[in-house]
Amino acid sequence: MTDIAKEREGLVEMFGVHFEKYWNFSPLSGRILGCLIVWNDAKGLTFDDLVSTLGASKSSVSTNLNLLLKIGKIEYYTFPGDRKKYYRPSSFGDRMQNHLQMVLDEKKMVERMIDYRKKTVSDGDCANLELIKIYQEHILEFEKFLNKTIQKLEKVENK
Repeated sequence: MTDIAKEREGLVEMFGVHFEKYWNFSPLSGRILGCLIVWNDAKGLTFDDLVSTLGASKSSVSTNLNLLLKIGKIEYYTFPGDRKKYYRPSSFGDRMQNHLQMVLDEKKMVERMIDYRKKTVSDGDCANLELIKIYQEHILEFEKFLNKTIQKLEKVENK
């Protein structure tokens, strides 16, 4: 195995563990996404490429590909005259849009929580309301940051 192949294998494993640990992916889902990110082949990787590269069963790869497609982490496309599907990670812009949607949903929840706390807070419980307001500031700043990042990514991706 070449040094590049070893490094690629290590990166796939690193991504896989990251997605498993922080996103609660199954080990195989994490490694499939990691594989697609690291290989980043312009054409994408086929189902057979993934089965061969990861050494997993066809059934397991199929199940995990369908999960990743369903949650928007990967996409597939086909070529005219070629029956194979080619998989690749969703674009950075799409991934950031997913993060932004989570932040927007959380922003709504925090706003409702603040409204609720204002109605129910007692004199001795003002600290809780203050903590929620600080968190709200963070959410608002993060929303701005994500929007700026999405704009930058879209400029590069649409070249």
